[in-house]
Amino acid sequence: MNRRSLSGFLVLATSCFGLPEAPPPSVSEVPPPVEVPPPLDVVPAGPPQWWVRAPAPGRTAPTNLRWLYAEAQPTPIGDPVALRLIGEGGAIEAEVVRREGGQVLAEVQSATGPCRGLCPHTTYQLSSEGKVLDLPELMVATGTVADRVAPTLTSTSVFWVGDGIELDVFASEAIVVRGDVRDRHGLNVALISAPLAGAQVRLRPETELPPRAEVSITLFTEDLAGNLGPTIQLTTRTPPRLQVQIQEVVPTALRDWGDTAGGGGVPFDPWPGVGTVSSADEWVELVNRGTEAIDIDQARIELWALDGSPTVTPLAGALATYFGAGGSRRAWWPGEALVLRARGDLSQRGLTLELWAGRRRLDRVQIGSGELEQHAGGSPIDPQRESVARTRSGAWAWCAPTPGDPVPNGDCL
Repeated sequence: MNRRSLSGFLVLATSCFGLPEAPPPSVSEVPPPVEVPPPLDVVPAGPPQWWVRAPAPGRTAPTNLRWLYAEAQPTPIGDPVALRLIGEGGAIEAEVVRREGGQVLAEVQSATGPCRGLCPHTTYQLSSEGKVLDLPELMVATGTVADRVAPTLTSTSVFWVGDGIELDVFASEAIVVRGDVRDRHGLNVALISAPLAGAQVRLRPETELPPRAEVSITLFTEDLAGNLGPTIQLTTRTPPRLQVQIQEVVPTALRDWGDTAGGGGVPFDPWPGVGTVSSADEWVELVNRGTEAIDIDQARIELWALDGSPTVTPLAGALATYFGAGGSRRAWWPGEALVLRARGDLSQRGLTLELWAGRRRLDRVQIGSGELEQHAGGSPIDPQRESVARTRSGAWAWCAPTPGDPVPNGDCL
């Protein structure tokens, strides 16, 4: 069988959503992306456990099956695995042509046994590295006929994630897709994703795209039997480049910044209340250092607090926010400071704060967390300076808190 280039191929399955619009729909209408920054949870070590994801277990496969999608957890170490389908007619090789972590897309090779492809009414067991994996979820059962019908695509959507674009494609059956993004200036970027099976699978550009660019997208499709589906062509524009900076952190509050009693009546504004102080009074200040307003709902920026109890706070879902210059979630002004209450409690030491937009990290600050720390952390050394802030020199120090002020602090020790 002739090999075909598979840069950008993935496996996906049936669903139905609305058709795409231009400009891209608000990301608040789209589920969170798969595979964002490194996960907080770590998969336990041990021998990999395999699953056949497509063809789906419990459904018959065509005798002319070409593509097999399988997944292993934890991720196998080393070179791409060798897979085989073992049946009554003998063994059929499945050459791994794409690997994303523990997920593999394999091309079923021509059979040398009694059947031209897979034999009808036969149950094949998946074999990895010479070991037969005799479990129901690792079997491929064929029907009686070959699949000669092209797949039907039900919908395609394009949307913004951070300052990048991603796509969803839905079909009447499991399919394989490749694609690219181009512009009139010669840009040509492949679309890639893990070959995931399910109701929704997402493609994204292999490299970053220029901001505010008009681009065209082309997708080529085929089903698991190799029947070619429709070619999809779309046009869209890319989002603006995000530039957001962590400016100030209060990991140990000494005042009622949440305004449980008194104060300015607005949580986390410059006028603290006189009520009981708790961890709910901790806050983080961010500054939009870009040249355009940010729609927080659309940008999908997340604040990661990595300490003994890691948390992720989507800015669109922060417990409380204060915009220093009158902005809003739909329009966070250029140069404006945003103060927010993160989820969970912030540690005094051993704290790393990271800002993520999609798959790109915007900023990172380490407080009392090793050789790369920007500040030692701990308890405030002065009752009036409870904020760990970026100073005018760019260093971090104990400073008088200035929530809502984007200017680097000058009253520091």
